[in-house]
Amino acid sequence: MHDRVWQDIPILVLVSMLAYFCFLEQLLVSDLGPRALAISLPFSCVLGLLSSVIASTMVSRSYIWAYASFQFAIVILFAHIFYTVLLMFTHRQLNVNPILSVLLSSFTGFGIAISTNSLLVEYLRWKTSRQLQSSHQHTSNALHRHELQLQQHRQQLQQWQQQEEQHQRQYQQRRQQLMEDSHNQYQQLQRQLQQQEEEHRQHQQEQQLEQFDGDLNTDGSRQLEVGQGA
Repeated sequence: MHDRVWQDIPILVLVSMLAYFCFLEQLLVSDLGPRALAISLPFSCVLGLLSSVIASTMVSRSYIWAYASFQFAIVILFAHIFYTVLLMFTHRQLNVNPILSVLLSSFTGFGIAISTNSLLVEYLRWKTSRQLQSSHQHTSNALHRHELQLQQHRQQLQQWQQQEEQHQRQYQQRRQQLMEDSHNQYQQLQRQLQQQEEEHRQHQQEQQLEQFDGDLNTDGSRQLEVGQGA
């Protein structure tokens, strides 16, 4: 890329010199005649070289020809303006050299081109910085929203964990209560079985006592009957 720039600069210098020479020759030949060649040749070389150096310095390779064309147009415009104004003063008997119009138009055209390029560069930098700021702000806002969403998710997760822990505690309490209830019921059943067994034994004992009493009474009556018969 660097080699390509240095290949374009000599072509730009030659084209600029030729363009400035044609312009100065056309501008001065009507009033100066053969003297216009002596003025146009050195000025075209200087202006072509200077404009090419300024163009290659101020802008990148992609915009060298556009900048040089804009600079050449500004120089032509102000050269016509200054040359016309100086001719008006010349008609008023003021000894003003036409070279002055070329110098003024050159300085004015180069200055306007440089100033316009500087303003454009500053505007593009400002626009880029605004875009970067807006993108950075948008990114920061997006990050902030993402952080808020993460916090909300964390809070929801904590709430779910608390609910889960509460459910587990309730489950443990319910399980313990059921175990206690079943244990109490089991104890009650055991007591009832024991009571029933005791009642059953008591009832058997009472039956045995009643049977034993019945047997005693039977034996006694038999003995009495035997004694009376004897």
